[in-house]
Amino acid sequence: MGLHVRIGDVAGQASPWRIDKRIFGKFFEMNGRDTYPGIVEDCIANGSFEQWHSKRKKDGTNLPWTMRTEIMYRDTPMTPGLAYPWEPVNYSDGVFEQPDGGIHGKQQWRRFQRIHLTEGSEKRGISQRITLVDERTLEYRLRFYARSSCPNPRLYAGLEDKAGMSLSTGVVELDSERGEWKRYEIGLTLAQASQYRYAESPFGEYRLSLIAEAEGAGEVDLDWVMLSSGDAVEGLFNKTTIELLQQYHVTSIRWGGNYANEYNWKDGIGPWEQRPVRDNLNWGGLEPNYFGTNEFLQFCRLVGAEPLLNVGFSYDLPPELAAEWVEYVNGDTSTPMGKLRAEHGYP
Repeated sequence: MGLHVRIGDVAGQASPWRIDKRIFGKFFEMNGRDTYPGIVEDCIANGSFEQWHSKRKKDGTNLPWTMRTEIMYRDTPMTPGLAYPWEPVNYSDGVFEQPDGGIHGKQQWRRFQRIHLTEGSEKRGISQRITLVDERTLEYRLRFYARSSCPNPRLYAGLEDKAGMSLSTGVVELDSERGEWKRYEIGLTLAQASQYRYAESPFGEYRLSLIAEAEGAGEVDLDWVMLSSGDAVEGLFNKTTIELLQQYHVTSIRWGGNYANEYNWKDGIGPWEQRPVRDNLNWGGLEPNYFGTNEFLQFCRLVGAEPLLNVGFSYDLPPELAAEWVEYVNGDTSTPMGKLRAEHGYP
């Protein structure tokens, strides 16, 4: 409904002029931690182990806050051979490597994370400091791809709080017969919520660790790691965000600000495994493109808000691309883009 605003009488009648209800909306940059896990329930940064994009300031410096907008903790160190912002577990020289040839990532490279194990070596692995909505749920789902050339390889997954207290553990026996990529999934249930809060927020502070062990020398390869809450709406969306937007009666949600000027909407359609990871040129970091057009429109349906799509304006985004976007969203299945949308599961 609109709001009546009395701005003067004409022949004893109030003006019919109204404020558009969409003025009470919300704008967001559809990237970084605003989106992951703010909207899409993925608590991992750079789960595809790509080369991190660093954005320098105009004065030539490369200070942490100019290159690390997607991560939670800006004091994360850089480790040779290890994808940022992952951190090492039992590090030594030559343990980590980022070759090309992974399952998911940038179109050109698709790197993955390799962990070298030697005969009789201790467990070695990687970890990442993350936040979890532990006040809402203690159930989480870990998904990843792995392969190994080691005899009898195992991967230990764990969640511990900021003080190092282990709150959930699991183990996966990896398949090493053919050394091919295989997808694994494991549930992790916290024994309790962390007493540590991230920046006075409802999110608890945690560390996810993935630690490899084998009965001989070889490599354990990891790619496309995702960690989501067990109560994600439709298995995808942040439940708290939806509830808050409904509670405050947000009437419209605008897709994108500066980031729209580098966003090609075709990066965010179709199956996730086919969507490329892109460098976030404006803000630094990486964009996995999980939250594309159809996810945004479904999110607005769940919230009850009207979607407003920002069209990018740059040399790389010609008007023909914007016209195709209009057709993808609104065209029937007799149009090329409408047919493509239907093939993506939205007839």
